Amino acid sequence: SAETKTVSGTIRIDPALADHIPEGASLFLIARSERAQRGMPLAVKKLEEIKFPYSFTLGQVDVMLPGAVFDGPVTIFARLDKDGDAAPASGDIDGSVFTNAGDQQVEIILNRLIGP
Repeated sequence: SAETKTVSGTIRIDPALADHIPEGASLFLIARSERAQRGMPLAVKKLEEIKFPYSFTLGQVDVMLPGAVFDGPVTIFARLDKDGDAAPASGDIDGSVFTNAGDQQVEIILNRLIGP
């Protein structure tokens, strides 16, 4: 069997947005394969009660599609979400990083406040 790869690292919030963290926010981590920028994400994780900086791991256990393998180049999107819904909404804060399955010490900065 293929070696299971994970991506791990740290999620930080831009100090300029630290006052905008929604009360009781969830953190969504969404990985998209380089080959599939549309449709179902490769992997998704929803985390509650996050404190920053937050140490994250994303990997095969978070894969959505049966038979999909967490491997290759991926973009990981992180989003602080105030309503617990996977769709972006006004007041959410997000950031992303382009990386490879197996990378460690990846840093994602939440630096974009989603407007109305």
